[in-house]
Amino acid sequence: GNIEGRQGQLEDQEKQTQQQVGQVKQEADQANQGVSETNNRITDLDNYQAKYSETVYFKLGSSVLSDEDKQKLDELSQKALAEKGYVVEVAGFADTTGKAARNQVLSEARANAVIRYLEQQGNIPIHRILAPAGMGTTHEAQPNDTAEGRKMNRRVEVKVLVNQGVVAGSSASGNASKPSSESGK
Repeated sequence: GNIEGRQGQLEDQEKQTQQQVGQVKQEADQANQGVSETNNRITDLDNYQAKYSETVYFKLGSSVLSDEDKQKLDELSQKALAEKGYVVEVAGFADTTGKAARNQVLSEARANAVIRYLEQQGNIPIHRILAPAGMGTTHEAQPNDTAEGRKMNRRVEVKVLVNQGVVAGSSASGNASKPSSESGK
């Protein structure tokens, strides 16, 4: 009766294997679904539109926020937190006074000062803030050949971008801008 016992074992093993295959397939399907959802989300990044923006200016050689700037950032944070799908883009800039390398560092320090403030005081979650950009002296707002122009270039631009995809997905309150045929996907 030894052979029968072995055959029974083999059949059990086969059943187990089939169950495992079924499970793996199910997991794969879920993963694929996850991937397509992620892809949609990434595609939705193209749908981000700047809804609020603020520019913070700095003293020469400084990355310290003034009280006035903090107030601007407080207001911006409150607006952002009221949104559903948002990210915050922070770009720091410098004027052309001094060495380029120093200005690159300064532009990054300015961006980071703003981000720290947004996280600590504005309660903006870290994952909502895009990696900061220190743009150095590129993209001048004003020509650098006047004091006023340089002042306008020592800045951090903060934008709250709101994801149109998330907004569209969450507004079931009869927002007729999306064709209803999409619900059958």
